Amino acid sequence: MSLRTKLLVSLALAVILGISLASWAVYRFARDELEASKRRHLAQEAEMLARQTEAWLQLAKSNVALWTDMPSVREVALNPGNSASVAEVCGFFRRVVEIGGIYQNVNLMGLDAACLASSVPSRIGLKRMQEVVATRLDFKEALTGRAVVTPMFTSASNGRTIIGISAPVFEGAKIIAVIRVVIDMAFFDDVLLKPKDVRTAGRSGIFDPKFVESKDTTYLKYRDISDIFIKGKKYLPLEIPAPAAEFARESGIIQYPDKKLGDILAAFHRIKEPEWIIVLEEPLQEILAPIRNVGRVALVSAFFLICAVFGVVFFLVNPRLRGILSCLRLAQEIGGGNLEARLDLGAHDEIGRLAQGLNTMAADLAGSRQALEEAERTYRGIFENAVEGIFQIDRDNRFIAANPSFARIMGFAEPGELLGRPFPASFADPAQREAFFAELESRGIVEGFEFNFIRRDGALVGAGSLFAQAEKDDSGQIVLIQGMLADITERLKAERERQRAEEAESHLARSRLQALRYQINPHFLFNILNSIDALAKQAPQKIPDLIRELSRYLRFTLTEQKDGLVPLHLELDAITSYLKLEKIRFEDDLVVEIITSPNCGEALVPELLIQPLVENAVKYGMKTSPMPLRIAIRCTLTEKMLEVEVANTGKWLSDTEAGQAKSGIGLQNLRQRLNLRYPDTSSLTLEARGGWIIAKVDLPFTRFDKDA
Repeated sequence: MSLRTKLLVSLALAVILGISLASWAVYRFARDELEASKRRHLAQEAEMLARQTEAWLQLAKSNVALWTDMPSVREVALNPGNSASVAEVCGFFRRVVEIGGIYQNVNLMGLDAACLASSVPSRIGLKRMQEVVATRLDFKEALTGRAVVTPMFTSASNGRTIIGISAPVFEGAKIIAVIRVVIDMAFFDDVLLKPKDVRTAGRSGIFDPKFVESKDTTYLKYRDISDIFIKGKKYLPLEIPAPAAEFARESGIIQYPDKKLGDILAAFHRIKEPEWIIVLEEPLQEILAPIRNVGRVALVSAFFLICAVFGVVFFLVNPRLRGILSCLRLAQEIGGGNLEARLDLGAHDEIGRLAQGLNTMAADLAGSRQALEEAERTYRGIFENAVEGIFQIDRDNRFIAANPSFARIMGFAEPGELLGRPFPASFADPAQREAFFAELESRGIVEGFEFNFIRRDGALVGAGSLFAQAEKDDSGQIVLIQGMLADITERLKAERERQRAEEAESHLARSRLQALRYQINPHFLFNILNSIDALAKQAPQKIPDLIRELSRYLRFTLTEQKDGLVPLHLELDAITSYLKLEKIRFEDDLVVEIITSPNCGEALVPELLIQPLVENAVKYGMKTSPMPLRIAIRCTLTEKMLEVEVANTGKWLSDTEAGQAKSGIGLQNLRQRLNLRYPDTSSLTLEARGGWIIAKVDLPFTRFDKDA
């Protein structure tokens, strides 16, 4: 073999080897850089999409909770038979569905899951709907007093994939109904996820580990409660052929194969309510598309160079070698981070196309970096403008990052003034500091931790609510703490002021009840003293019996109950003693009958409730009734109310004859005590019927608790 041939062969081999190695190095570097950039980009996009989805769900739940405060909703819950209120609520729900374009339907459910009002009025009172709703977890959770968002489940009426939001309706501290809305998962495809699909070459979706799609058609038997405001195609849940263990973290990047698209690169991020995993995926071949042509160009260039080396004279190799060296330098500049570098050889041969391919690759990398920087600016804007204080702490518990809100809460002018300062010094109470770090160490996360913090000037300014999460190394040591701080000082002040106002109002009410009770005993004693005076003149031998009964009665009336309430059977015992006193005085001219229904004796009633009514019956009955005077005391239970009725024979006195009959101390006192203790839920009525004068008291039934 001649030296020339050896030189050509050696040169050819060297050129081939050089181009191959350079192309492979550039391709591998570009591939790794593109894949790494895309991983970061997908992770940030997935987190932003998760935050957006979570914020929308919380807003939807807040809207449902606001509807529970509507007076018309409470009216329907308390009085389902009020057709005007039902029509008003149904109309409001229908407008919500039609105008919002979000909800399939909105329903007001009773505690037994019966439909009281709905955006689909035909559902009201529908038993089959009641059967379905009574089994739903969100409805059961709402009955415990909190608003919830369910995981995905299959609609019993149409087989579509849906979620439910339920919120309790309160009347005071009591739950009286539940507002339940249904959202078709197709909404998330149309509104929240499709826009994201347009911005990336892949797709986005929601992965719900708790969702098991119904494969049968049992829902067909509930077609009579099918929704009428369904838009768009049926939602297809995201299917990811990856082990469940891959999604154990809050966020991350996974890679899995697809039969049609090849390997898929996907970023996921968890949200808490419901426990969804937001996934943003893109085919790996689409990610690597910008550099695919570079590899092809390199192969084609290598092939033509081999042919050129063996087909042309040696002097034609040198210009091409210079072009190859230029391409290598460009590849090095790209590898060094100079994505603005370009190469113009002014040639259209293989080396020129190689240069053009490198230029294309550099432009694609620059575009990817620009998109990444834009995403970073968006995240930085959220970080800088957040209302909550956001911070990061290193393994030495010193601040390494903070946003303006956190600096303002802690009394610093700029976030930079916080850097390097110890975080534990912010706690005013060492016990709270120890509790916080102990929980963070054991659980890795702290939520809603309330503590007193100290500002920069050392002044204790109030309370904060802290959320923090720790990142640990392989040995279990905390290396980074990230968290958010909300200043809740004003909220706690408002709560304390409300508690003080409630306590003051309670003390005032108790004082008024005590004052009214003290009016009763003197009023009764005046009547007894009058009776003793009359007996002293007419039958003095009866005075000892009267005094014994008086002593027994006074033991009851002078023993004050802690809350001013006594069981009805004790009240009736006292009235029996009182009537025995009157019986001693009037003998056969007084006939008494006491009738009580079962369980009445366990009812709690205000002290001396029946006393003034019986006094009036004796006093005015003796003036107007034929002898003997008959007095009937009846106590009955009707649903949740206790009725106490005191009737006497006789007639109704005119205002002139009655004097104090309608406005005396006894009845005035009783009305005031009932109004103070049972505002708007009690009544005292007087009427004449069939030769009887009847006084009736209605008040809520409360059972006496022996163990209380």
